[in-house]
Amino acid sequence: MKIKIARREAKESVHFLDLMLLYGDDQLEKERAEIIDEAGQIRKILSPFLINLTKNQDKDSPVPCSLYLE
Repeated sequence: MKIKIARREAKESVHFLDLMLLYGDDQLEKERAEIIDEAGQIRKILSPFLINLTKNQDKDSPVPCSLYLE
Protein backbone atom coordinates (compact mmCIF):
# COMPACT_ATOMS: atom_id res chain seq x y z
CA MET A 1 0.00 0.00 0.00
CA LYS A 2 1.27 3.43 -0.86
CA ILE A 3 0.31 4.88 2.51
CA LYS A 4 2.42 2.27 4.25
CA ILE A 5 5.38 3.02 1.99
CA ALA A 6 5.08 6.77 2.59
CA ARG A 7 4.97 6.25 6.35
CA ARG A 8 8.03 4.01 6.22
CA GLU A 9 9.91 6.57 4.09
CA ALA A 10 9.18 9.28 6.67
CA LYS A 11 10.50 7.01 9.42
CA GLU A 12 13.67 6.23 7.46
CA SER A 13 14.21 9.92 6.73
CA VAL A 14 14.23 10.67 10.45
CA HIS A 15 16.70 7.84 11.01
CA PHE A 16 19.15 9.14 8.40
CA LEU A 17 18.77 12.73 9.60
CA ASP A 18 19.76 11.52 13.07
CA LEU A 19 22.94 10.00 11.61
CA MET A 20 24.08 13.27 10.00
CA LEU A 21 27.14 15.02 11.39
CA LEU A 22 26.59 18.76 11.66
CA TYR A 23 29.90 19.82 13.25
CA GLY A 24 28.21 22.35 15.52
CA ASP A 25 26.50 24.33 12.75
CA ASP A 26 23.44 25.86 14.41
CA GLN A 27 21.69 26.66 11.12
CA LEU A 28 21.94 23.04 9.95
CA GLU A 29 20.74 21.82 13.34
CA LYS A 30 17.70 24.10 13.12
CA GLU A 31 16.86 22.88 9.59
CA ARG A 32 17.33 19.25 10.59
CA ALA A 33 15.04 19.69 13.60
CA GLU A 34 12.34 21.23 11.39
CA ILE A 35 12.56 18.39 8.87
CA ILE A 36 12.45 15.76 11.61
CA ASP A 37 9.36 17.47 13.03
CA GLU A 38 7.67 17.48 9.61
CA ALA A 39 8.45 13.79 9.09
CA GLY A 40 6.93 13.05 12.50
CA GLN A 41 3.80 14.98 11.55
CA ILE A 42 3.54 13.03 8.28
CA ARG A 43 3.76 9.76 10.19
CA LYS A 44 1.07 10.92 12.62
CA ILE A 45 -1.20 11.86 9.71
CA LEU A 46 -0.70 8.62 7.78
CA SER A 47 -0.91 6.19 10.73
CA PRO A 48 -4.68 6.56 11.35
CA PHE A 49 -5.39 6.05 7.64
CA LEU A 50 -3.37 2.85 7.64
CA ILE A 51 -5.02 1.60 10.83
CA ASN A 52 -8.51 2.27 9.44
CA LEU A 53 -7.73 0.65 6.11
CA THR A 54 -6.44 -2.54 7.67
CA LYS A 55 -9.34 -2.59 10.15
CA ASN A 56 -11.98 -2.07 7.44
CA GLN A 57 -10.39 -4.38 4.90
CA ASP A 58 -12.21 -7.40 6.32
CA LYS A 59 -15.59 -5.66 6.41
CA ASP A 60 -18.10 -5.29 3.59
CA SER A 61 -15.56 -4.31 0.93
CA PRO A 62 -16.00 -6.35 -2.27
CA VAL A 63 -12.69 -4.97 -3.59
CA PRO A 64 -9.52 -5.11 -1.48
CA CYS A 65 -8.55 -1.74 -0.01
CA SER A 66 -5.12 -1.95 -1.59
CA LEU A 67 -6.72 -1.54 -5.01
CA TYR A 68 -8.16 1.82 -3.96
CA LEU A 69 -4.71 3.12 -3.09
CA GLU A 70 -2.89 2.23 -6.30
